[in-house]
Amino acid sequence: DYDGDGATNLLEYDRGTDPTDANDTPVNQPSVIVITEPEAGYTVFQGNYIYLRADVSDPDSELDRVDFYYGETLIGSDTSVNYGSASRSWYNAPHGTHSLTARAVDNYGTVTISDPVTITVLEDTDSDRMEDGWERSHFDDLSQEALGDYDGDGATNLLEYDRGTD
Repeated sequence: DYDGDGATNLLEYDRGTDPTDANDTPVNQPSVIVITEPEAGYTVFQGNYIYLRADVSDPDSELDRVDFYYGETLIGSDTSVNYGSASRSWYNAPHGTHSLTARAVDNYGTVTISDPVTITVLEDTDSDRMEDGWERSHFDDLSQEALGDYDGDGATNLLEYDRGTD
């Protein structure tokens, strides 16, 4: 950006504007990007894969890549943006509530950020499909098996977790 107008020299060259004149600035329309997977409100147990997908287009530039983030932390990038979509798998996301965004970067370096999508990753360190906090509150620890019947009422621990019963 020789003239300091915010447009890269490549963009100025491609659009036929003067890269030495700060008042002769080309327009670079922003990309359009929307996260389509996962949907807002998605809940998953820690340790599972989360498939990330964004639909993306750019009206006047080529796309260089799409970066996927939770908060300000980069999950990963897709540099093979094909057929209007980008994707990435996220394995072993930390437990908690996460705000996901996708960032489209065009060949001029212009970044467009999607609206955020909020998901929840449940802590399940023993991989029994029962949230650790629930197990601690009902069993005092994580030693009970999902198919066990801690209270002897005929319903498995997993069934009670799924139904929210005790």
